[in-house]
Amino acid sequence: MKVLIWIDIEGVSGIDDPDTGFKDNNYKHLITAEINAAIKGLKSAGVIQVDIFDGHGMGDNVILEDLDEIASYLGGGWMVTLAELIRSEKLGNYDALVLIGLHAQEGTIDGFIAHTNSGFTVLRMNEKPIGEIEQAAWLAGYFGVPTILVSGDDAAIKEANHYFPDIATVSVKKKEGDKFVCFPLKEIYKQLEEKAFERITKLKEIKPYVLSGPIIVEILYSFSKFAEDMVIFPGYEKKAERTVIYEAKDYLEAFWAYHGFRIVLKGLMKEFYERILQRIERELDIEDNETYIKIKKEVQEEMLNERIEFPNISF
Repeated sequence: MKVLIWIDIEGVSGIDDPDTGFKDNNYKHLITAEINAAIKGLKSAGVIQVDIFDGHGMGDNVILEDLDEIASYLGGGWMVTLAELIRSEKLGNYDALVLIGLHAQEGTIDGFIAHTNSGFTVLRMNEKPIGEIEQAAWLAGYFGVPTILVSGDDAAIKEANHYFPDIATVSVKKKEGDKFVCFPLKEIYKQLEEKAFERITKLKEIKPYVLSGPIIVEILYSFSKFAEDMVIFPGYEKKAERTVIYEAKDYLEAFWAYHGFRIVLKGLMKEFYERILQRIERELDIEDNETYIKIKKEVQEEMLNERIEFPNISF
C-alpha cells in the first residue's frame, strides 16, 4: 500500500505560542516526530511506501535525515509540488491520505493561527465555509483517495469532525482562557500510531470524501482591490465590494477557481514594494539599512490599516 502524508505546521504538537513558537527550527523536529509516529502505525499495517507533501509555504519544514526509511519527501508548495501531483494525476495513485499538523480556517474562534491559505481570503463552497482540511480531503476524494486521519489543534479537529464525522482525529492542543495548552507529546505520538494503524487496516470500509458539482465558489477578500482584479478573468462575477463568485462543474474546477486568487495576490505584493520604492525616492538619505526597515514597516502598517477583518466562525 502507498500513502500520502500532507503536512502543515501550525497544528503541530508542542508549540503553544503563535508569536514565538516558529522562530527557531524546533518545530521541524516536532512535525517530523508526528510524521514518524503515523508512519509507524501505517508500517505495522503493511504500508510499504509513504510520500510526504510539505503543505506549508515552499517546504523545508521537515528534518529529512530523521524521517522513517520508507518515507520519501516530495517537497513543498501548493502551486508547485501539489499542482504537479494534480496535473500528472499521480494523486490518484495513493491508497490513502493522512493530514498532519493542520489548522482551522480563517476567522475560527479559538483556532491556533487560524487562516485559509494566504490569510487574505475567506472561502465558501455552496455557502459553506471551507478551510484547508476540506480542500485537501475533497481534492483527494476527487481522485478516489480516502482521507483516513487528521491531526491539529482542537479548533481544527472540530472543523474536521463537522464535515467528516467518521474521520479519525488527533487533537494536539486547545485554547484555555488566553493561552493555548499542548497535550503530552508521548500521548500524541501514541494516538497517531494507533489511529493510523486502525484506519489503514479498515481501508476497504472507508470511502473517499467527495464534493459533487456543480459548486458555487465564493471568495471573500480582505482587500476590495482583489475582487476588482479577479473579475477581469473569465467565469468570475463580483457579488459585493470584496466578494466574487464562480460556478464550477466539479470539485477540481472549484479548487483551481479558488486558487486563482494567487494571481491577484501577486499584484498586492507588487504594490507593497512599489510603495516602498516611492517612499525611498523621497528620502534624502537611504544609504543605511535601518532607514529601509523603517520605511518597509511604515508601508506594511499602512496597508494593514486598509485591510477589512473577516467575520468570526465556530464549529
